[in-house]
Amino acid sequence: MIRDGNVDEDLKRVAPEAQESLVAYVNKGRPLGDFLRAVIMDKLMETLTRADDRNIHLLKELGMWVYWNVPTSARYTQANYEAWIHAGGEDGIKEQLSEEESDG
Repeated sequence: MIRDGNVDEDLKRVAPEAQESLVAYVNKGRPLGDFLRAVIMDKLMETLTRADDRNIHLLKELGMWVYWNVPTSARYTQANYEAWIHAGGEDGIKEQLSEEESDG
């Protein structure tokens, strides 16, 4: 799990708003804006057209961070994206598993 304020060097170079959005998406399932959604869905052309002047130069760092930190079940497809949001991210999934264990 990624906690706010504890991001690796690749993500630190990305705009602070993008950092916050990605961490909140992974942890809480908070929806992303169009640019970051294109990044996690592996849509290169859409990512390139939506990137701002800062992030266009950091696509490698951003891609590497997503590859290593965003679960596969939270990226690549619209269905995965929506399911991750609905689940509440890693926090929501852990809470659900905890409830199931206590019921079980």
